[in-house]
Amino acid sequence: MSWLSPEWVSAIGTTVAALVTIPLWVVSWRAANAARRSADAADLSARAAMWIELPLITGELGNMLHVGEAVPENGSYGGQVIDDIPDRFGAITELALRNHGRSVARLELVRVGHFLGATLPGEPNFSRSYQCDQNMVITPGEVEGIDLSYTVEVSPDQRIALVANEIAIWMYAEITYRDFLDTIRRCGMAWSYTQMYGEGMYFFQPLTTEEPKFRFRI
Repeated sequence: MSWLSPEWVSAIGTTVAALVTIPLWVVSWRAANAARRSADAADLSARAAMWIELPLITGELGNMLHVGEAVPENGSYGGQVIDDIPDRFGAITELALRNHGRSVARLELVRVGHFLGATLPGEPNFSRSYQCDQNMVITPGEVEGIDLSYTVEVSPDQRIALVANEIAIWMYAEITYRDFLDTIRRCGMAWSYTQMYGEGMYFFQPLTTEEPKFRFRI
């Protein structure tokens, strides 16, 4: 076969076309890759901006009351504010929720539970649920109070262990709300009924970031 034969000319043309196509393919791949990285960066930036705008809910428990019996879920009751361990029955009056974020949170459901033991349980057992009114909205910087009327019962043996600091009263809550995009979100929080520096009056102290199961925005 002559080097000027049609077969040789066709082969040379195909080779040249392939060599020209390879740089074009590399340029196209690099452009597509750069566009993808740019889109990913824009998406990450948008997500970060959205998280900055989201509500950030924290909670503070009200006083512990000394009561003679378990308090009704609905209805009036009376008791004495204490800063000590309850003799038998203690009542927690309110959970105050504050929005530290930059947009509103529309509350839907609040679940609360407690545990008496040496450490916070791995999984919370919520014994009470509070359905929120559809108009219950926490605006940025504002506080919304949830009437708990929640009873904590302490047995004689448990009280001895509480006084000896062998166990603690743990409270935890889960808040379900909708953000400004109407997305359902949940946040968790927990407290221990304890003394500052192991002495003095008792109060509900919020747990720190060392308790990941009960951090905000779970």
